[in-house]
Amino acid sequence: MKNTLRHIIVFSFLLVIIFNLSCKKATKGTSITIEGLLYTDYLGNPISSYGNTSDDWGFSTSLSQAEINLFNFSDAVNMTGTVQLSNPKILPAYPNPAKTYIGFVGQFGSSSQLTKLKVVIVDPYLNVSLRDALLVSGTGQYFFSLANYAYQKHGVYRIYYSLSAEGKPNYKMGYGDFQICPGYITLPNCP
Repeated sequence: MKNTLRHIIVFSFLLVIIFNLSCKKATKGTSITIEGLLYTDYLGNPISSYGNTSDDWGFSTSLSQAEINLFNFSDAVNMTGTVQLSNPKILPAYPNPAKTYIGFVGQFGSSSQLTKLKVVIVDPYLNVSLRDALLVSGTGQYFFSLANYAYQKHGVYRIYYSLSAEGKPNYKMGYGDFQICPGYITLPNCP
């Protein structure tokens, strides 16, 4: 009887050890801090802000390696003849909060200067929901549909963007934050 009880205890202990070793710990991975939001209307006009938005919608030299790696995806954009722009500009996304689409305006040199724009939309844990790449020049408006992705209502997301030219990948990079708001988009409906 003592032997059987000891075997049961040892066997149970071994099962617990095997179970603990085989379980994966759930992790959320790398995360980013979203410090604030610049709210805009349907035309891109600022209407309000929340928190610190000083890093949004500009170009940054302090992206982490995990953030830079977001731009490592293949695309079919031909980079022949693309150039590095001296003074590109990205304007804040609109509308923010967004519902079914998000857009922004970029100023990308003259109409004869092509450069490659990559856009990646992520949640605060750098889980990618959208990737796109296109050639841009001059001043243009760029819209990205949010309807085909599972965004959380009232969730906060980040758009990363990079500019690349032939022989100069990701020569300018930056980001901006936005919020998803269901229904009619007004700030009181989207805390």
